[in-house]
Amino acid sequence: MTDQDPARPAREDSAAAPSDKPINEERPFGDPSEAARGVVHAPADARLEKHLARIGLSGADSAPSAQPSAETPTPASEGAVPEQLARLQASVDIANWRLRVVLWVVFALAVAVVGLALLVIAR
Repeated sequence: MTDQDPARPAREDSAAAPSDKPINEERPFGDPSEAARGVVHAPADARLEKHLARIGLSGADSAPSAQPSAETPTPASEGAVPEQLARLQASVDIANWRLRVVLWVVFALAVAVVGLALLVIAR
């Protein structure tokens, strides 16, 4: 028998790790800063770059463009602002009315539940 820990399998020369560095028991996966440096200096994945370019997050597309954006108001669209505001106000009013209806229905159902509970208790 050997003096080796039974929970730890024996290391054979054929199954040895590719590096001949001794394994540190406190850090079995190596130095994290060395791994971070390896990731930083590794070349970029072409698939990731294509995906970022497709969704508009590539480094070249992040530079500000000289073209005006779609949100820049033009003199022709400035007259439409009161009309848009009126439509938004109407939709907010409808949403408020629907909310009030839902609140009254919930209140009525709560009163019905309390009433039925009192009937069951009084029996």
